[in-house]
Amino acid sequence: MSSTADTAYLELPPALPLGLGSTPVDREVAFPPGTSLLLYTDGLVENRALSLDDCLAALCQTCGALPAAARTDPQQITERALELLNTPHRVDDDTALLAATAEPIVSNRRPAS
Repeated sequence: MSSTADTAYLELPPALPLGLGSTPVDREVAFPPGTSLLLYTDGLVENRALSLDDCLAALCQTCGALPAAARTDPQQITERALELLNTPHRVDDDTALLAATAEPIVSNRRPAS
């Protein structure tokens, strides 16, 4: 998510979940400065009364409703996402979240004289 664009999911080729005996797959994705990323476990979006697609849409809508300035604040992003834990019929499962925001790259190189 960013302060200027819609909230969306990364479109990546599917891979097996960690811990299923396969070798983890590395992925690289470029994020422009000001773009935030939220990583979460399934405990955040599982619900007995809703489909997974509906739960994922609710997460996207919940985080997308943040004001523009809050979309670059990892603390505010995680706090907003955690509101989904109060949803009725939620599966009682452990939940882990990690949010990060891309910062501009600062060069330490000196200009040529």
